[in-house]
Amino acid sequence: MKPIHFLPRHRLGDIARELGISETTVSRALSGKGRVSPATRERILERVRRLDEVAGSEKLRPILKRMVGLFTPWYSTGHGMRTGVSTAAVEALRTVCEPRGYGVIFSSFGDPHQPTLGDDLLRSGSLAGLVLYRTQQERTLSAVLPRPGLPHVFVYRSLPGTGLNYVGIDFREAISLAVEHCLELGYRDLGLLSGDTAYPSHGAYRENFLRLLEQRGLERIVPWIRESELTESAGYEVAKRVLGGAAAPRALICCSDRLAFGVLRAAADLGKNVPRDLAVISLDGTPPTAYTQPALTVVRIPWSEMFTLAGKVLLEMIEGAPAVRQAAIQLGCELVVRESTVAGIRQPDEPVTA
Repeated sequence: MKPIHFLPRHRLGDIARELGISETTVSRALSGKGRVSPATRERILERVRRLDEVAGSEKLRPILKRMVGLFTPWYSTGHGMRTGVSTAAVEALRTVCEPRGYGVIFSSFGDPHQPTLGDDLLRSGSLAGLVLYRTQQERTLSAVLPRPGLPHVFVYRSLPGTGLNYVGIDFREAISLAVEHCLELGYRDLGLLSGDTAYPSHGAYRENFLRLLEQRGLERIVPWIRESELTESAGYEVAKRVLGGAAAPRALICCSDRLAFGVLRAAADLGKNVPRDLAVISLDGTPPTAYTQPALTVVRIPWSEMFTLAGKVLLEMIEGAPAVRQAAIQLGCELVVRESTVAGIRQPDEPVTA
């Protein structure tokens, strides 16, 4: 079966022209990202529903049943829908799914005030399976999916003993690589800049960061441990406050590359040299980190590998592989040392997994 691409760009253009609006507005309405009035969104979704009628109900349902959703909850869309990680996730899933006849749709879902196409597909039972990313309260979320028994896999989570299927990393290992690297270089005044700790990944980073400092007998200075949105602007603003005080950390561990980019800019604006005055390390490792000034030291998260494995696990579930009690896969991380922690280190341009 030829791979299906749900609502390709020419279809977006057709809908936009028919309704007298922009393709951007159509895309925002379908993804749930950005401001679209309820009336305009309903016009767009009604036109999409008419595509179902054109295709013919008997033909359309088998097509939609060959779709896999990469879904992120509505409350996480503040991080941005089109990020380096989400792009890598879609590409990884397409690489696995399309050769086996499944298309991939990326959407938010669950907003009680502004339902998306993802919500419509969930309610209609039209998807073959789900890969879920940026989630909270995974047990509750799994239990309330509209279709009981819908195959689904969580990514970037560690859920042992829950019965939930997941592909993730050892968060203790990841933060330990960063902390130990800083300590080996002689840094003792460490700070942590994370996302919302209601997310299990960021909660695990904070918990293990504090545990490691305690084990080493190092002071845990609360103002140096901050939560923020995972954006460059948020990283910049928090870093300006943390670094501009009378006492400031000598090393900052950032739980996303975008936060680290903001920290680098804030350090430059404050006249601080990286790494002489401040070491910066990121727990992420998307391609742009190799090209910042200075290049960022990272604990590289295996994003593509996680989503590739999640896709393989999901397809086995969809296609009737023998049931297992729980698919639980945990991948390792890699420390990549660059100039933001060790002056003078220059590595050749290298492919960086995103």
